[in-house]
Amino acid sequence: MTTSQKLWLGFGTLTALLLLFGVVLWTSVRSIQSNVQTQANEARPRSDATRKLKLNVVGYALALRTFFQTDDPKFRLDASRAVTNIDHFLAEYERFGATERHRELALRFAVLWKEFREYGQALLDSKARPLKNGDSERLSNLRIGLERFRDEEMQKDAGEIFQARRDVTFRELEAALAFAAILLAVGVVVAVATSAVFARAVVKSERTVAEQAERLRTTLASIGDAVITTDTAGLVTNLNAVAESLTGWTNAEALGQPLAAVFAIVNEDSRKTVENPAVRALREGVIVRLANHTILIAKDGTEHPIDDSAAPISCAEGEIVGCVLVFRDVGTQRRDARRIALSEARKTAILATALDCIITIDHRGHIVEFNPAAERTFGYSRADALGRDTGDLIVPPLMRQAHRDGMARYLLTGEGPVLNRRIELTAVRASGTEFPVEVAITQIPGDGPPLFDTIGRVFAMLDPDEFAAI
Repeated sequence: MTTSQKLWLGFGTLTALLLLFGVVLWTSVRSIQSNVQTQANEARPRSDATRKLKLNVVGYALALRTFFQTDDPKFRLDASRAVTNIDHFLAEYERFGATERHRELALRFAVLWKEFREYGQALLDSKARPLKNGDSERLSNLRIGLERFRDEEMQKDAGEIFQARRDVTFRELEAALAFAAILLAVGVVVAVATSAVFARAVVKSERTVAEQAERLRTTLASIGDAVITTDTAGLVTNLNAVAESLTGWTNAEALGQPLAAVFAIVNEDSRKTVENPAVRALREGVIVRLANHTILIAKDGTEHPIDDSAAPISCAEGEIVGCVLVFRDVGTQRRDARRIALSEARKTAILATALDCIITIDHRGHIVEFNPAAERTFGYSRADALGRDTGDLIVPPLMRQAHRDGMARYLLTGEGPVLNRRIELTAVRASGTEFPVEVAITQIPGDGPPLFDTIGRVFAMLDPDEFAAI
């Protein structure tokens, strides 16, 4: 197993243990919450029933007393309602009783309540007014007895249930914490073992990095382009020989210097400082190329037109650890490009101002250039003419096949009797009218398929006899 695989195995095991640790704690908390919720769900209905029992017992006693004092039928009705409510809430308490003890408490309460209710009803039926002291005292004692039973016995029962639930919850929590502690201990062992493997891997990695750095320096020294490398702060870490030559800095002098000091660049036209591509490559993590017209100013002030690009250097984990800048002197290419551009400009000017028709065709006979004089003469615009077959556009119908045969023969044999001399032919305008022309056809020298320039006092092609002779 490789070091990398060992590290991944160690970290994976540690991660799995930590996840398991979290799951155990989460499950335990959920279990505790569930126990608390269950306790609350079970206790709440009974608690509500006992509270309403007390309120209605007090209400019943109060209604009886007020009725005997005022003889108001409303209070007799209130007493009847209280009786109905007490019976209902006692039945609720019995229904939500979870244990035999609950049913026993409900039965004992029912006995006390029956005595209280029957005595009150007997007083109502006797129609004695007002209550005698003995009757009033007995009603009060019965009410107090019911309330005391409710407060002491039923609340005691609720407390005992709560204590039992709490004990179960704490036992579950202790078990969960013990298991979590075991997982944590195992995780610590795995972490220590992984750290040892990691330490050995770091030492090995440092040796590998040093070897790779040496190979990199050897590679950079053999590259034909100029190469500068930097760290993440943009400080130079290496220059190859070509970079030393173009910048005027030696590798020893440039080491640790800001890249902007070693690689000073400006716009060729505006002379304004140009953003260093390495800065953007480090900032955005992308490959960056400078625009054209960039000048490198060497240490001694010498200027070099350059083409360059920069790219971030990333380690195996994808982290950017530096930047590499590659550039070359393109002075010769730029001078050649300027000469070509100037030549093209001159050609364009000549085509635009020439009094003679100038038409350029490729080896297929398709028009690739059509100057203004040709537009005026043949009645086609340059846009309409470009890409069209010469035979279809300006060669009279009777001469078109001979024109195509002559072109094919020239491409096959390289022989063309009509080249490089003036000849008189017939051409056709866009309107369909034919007219005589004098032309000179010349092959344009160059690589690839041939191109032909046709210059004349109006362009024309060969008559059938002349094409047959090609």
